[in-house]
Amino acid sequence: MKRVFAKESFFSVPPEVVFALHERPDAFKLLSPPDFDVEVHSQVSSLKLSEETVRFTKRVAGIPFGFEMVHTGYSPPHHFSDEQLSGPFSLWRHDHRFIGGGWKQDRATLLSDQITYAHPLLFAGNFAVSIPLGGLFNQRHDITRRELSNAMKDKTKDHQRTIVITGATGLIGGRIAEILIEKGERVVLFVRNIDKAKKRFGDDAVYAHWDLANPD
Repeated sequence: MKRVFAKESFFSVPPEVVFALHERPDAFKLLSPPDFDVEVHSQVSSLKLSEETVRFTKRVAGIPFGFEMVHTGYSPPHHFSDEQLSGPFSLWRHDHRFIGGGWKQDRATLLSDQITYAHPLLFAGNFAVSIPLGGLFNQRHDITRRELSNAMKDKTKDHQRTIVITGATGLIGGRIAEILIEKGERVVLFVRNIDKAKKRFGDDAVYAHWDLANPD
């Protein structure tokens, strides 16, 4: 039975920047969460079509499963794909799409990871695969966001701005803070609950306690 998993996230940088991160020779290992329990045996030097393969072992409940992947599609900076050459699935194809958006002077990217997979033992819910994939790609996209922010900070360090934001634990203020952090700006958050804000932004922002009802 064939199934499809998808994860999408917006990033406030152009597709070329997000694609370049994925083109790094160490990208596979970089984007693998520390608790993913994977051992990487080989990586590829390029996303371009070649006979090079990515080989790794993923352990599930202590049981090792070997994978060998090869790149099968390459259209920078909008798409690349890889497929399983050997491994536990009868079909495993990962399409990475980088969809441009935003404005001419303020471009953004929708990153779409779509995995099409099949296994003779999959049942309708396939929770044994879909739930771990959800956790994995939530972390992968968080790592992507952090790495892009670090790259933009290096790029803009000579003209980095300091921007103060209030309401960063809310829906709109939080998204504005995320966008500015992704763009490499130095963001100072005036918040009532610093611990709550740190759970969302970690070390990517500077925090200051501020309460309108008690401004002193």
